Amino acid sequence: LLVVFCYMNALPGPFVFDDEHNIAKNRHIRIASLDPAGLYDAAFKSPLPNRPIANLSFAFNFYFNGFNVVGYRFVNILIHIVNGFLVFGLMRVTFRTPAFAALGEKADLMAASAALVWMVHPLHTQSVGYIVQRMTSLATLFYLLALLCYAQARLLPKGGVRRHAFFGGCGLAGLLALGSKEIAATLPAFIYLYEWYFFQGLQRAWLKRRLA
Repeated sequence: LLVVFCYMNALPGPFVFDDEHNIAKNRHIRIASLDPAGLYDAAFKSPLPNRPIANLSFAFNFYFNGFNVVGYRFVNILIHIVNGFLVFGLMRVTFRTPAFAALGEKADLMAASAALVWMVHPLHTQSVGYIVQRMTSLATLFYLLALLCYAQARLLPKGGVRRHAFFGGCGLAGLLALGSKEIAATLPAFIYLYEWYFFQGLQRAWLKRRLA
């Protein structure tokens, strides 16, 4: 509700800047049916073919509501809300890692507080209100989902089916993030740092050596 309240005034704003090139003047997203050929063209023949997932999302928007800008920004707001819940989930799982083992009952409140601040922070105004920056929001969505899947997998016992499923989900989400925007190429390095910091405890060992 807070996110909707923050962004509702932006809903009727016109297409601006790169919206024109990637959406309003992009004939490939003007699909009349959900046939594979049309979806392929929308994904890979749009002005930014390296971002097929984002291009497809614009095509689906056009299929359901044409060039009505309200529909495009409404989807952006929904993506941002989903991202907020993913931030909450990732924080909640992170607080169960060895690095935060002593946190206890405060973990859920801290995770919810962090997610709330993240969702209403004005830093996200461009990625929500500027329609074409859905590419960034979608990449963030799948990036967060990949991290959440990885963290959840690491907390499960070795060898289990669920653990392998979460690792598989991490890989799939990573590919979808990369197909939304190239910034997701940093994901493997970030997972490595996440493992190093929250599960291996190497930062604590390093700090102890420095203080010794």
